[in-house]
Amino acid sequence: MKNKKTVYLVLPVVVGLWALVIYKVVNIYSASEKAVVSTSSFVPPVFVSNTMDTFSITANYRDPFLGKTEVPAVKKTPVVAPPPKKVIEPTPWPAVTYGGVIKSRKSNEQLCMVSINGQTNFMKEGDVISDVLLKKIYKDSIDVVFRKEKRVVRK
Repeated sequence: MKNKKTVYLVLPVVVGLWALVIYKVVNIYSASEKAVVSTSSFVPPVFVSNTMDTFSITANYRDPFLGKTEVPAVKKTPVVAPPPKKVIEPTPWPAVTYGGVIKSRKSNEQLCMVSINGQTNFMKEGDVISDVLLKKIYKDSIDVVFRKEKRVVRK
């Protein structure tokens, strides 16, 4: 009987807990008998709107007995053809070939040999010949612009 002290300490705690549980159960059943039924005169407000909610139901589903879908008649409106658009014929690009680049030793200016429609010209950046603008010069290609259309011409 080594643990007599712990038994004497735990026993009152267990008895107290059981007493509390029994008290709560008895109190619940006795409280339901004493409950006062109160009648309330509260009426929830009814919201009345002046606008009606309108919607339409389209019942275009398949008839389960006939197996057909009933399609309502639709009024056809006359189709008006749009006015024809003006077709702008693109101007064909001239035949542009790149011959090579020539660099000056004294200055950093570059000249390139460009053939436009068979006519060979020496051009530098920014020059315009036959509406062809030389935009940029590279070792292996040039950027040219003809009527707002840009192309790259390679050797």
